[in-house]
Amino acid sequence: MSHKTQSIANYVNPKAIHTLATPSNLRLGQEIAEGGGVELIESSPLSVIAKVRPAGGQRRRVELRSTEDGLTWKCSCTRTGLFCQHCVAAALASLGDASKC
Repeated sequence: MSHKTQSIANYVNPKAIHTLATPSNLRLGQEIAEGGGVELIESSPLSVIAKVRPAGGQRRRVELRSTEDGLTWKCSCTRTGLFCQHCVAAALASLGDASKC
């Protein structure tokens, strides 16, 4: 049976971000997003691709995708598998208002 892929907006919302991220990654990601450290490269109903650069840090590439299995994410940082601060920042930027979280 095939499941319909839902919009990324169903997965990237303040409640989901709080569930996925650790408190420290949530705080750091919010600081990055509020500080203008996110450049959205692509934002569509099924994906977000962004360049994320913390103040004084290295730029990272983040991909958030809606799939039949739910939300998937990938970041070029070393925290493989975690919804890291860069993923948080990209998610918040895709919402259009980093203070929502």
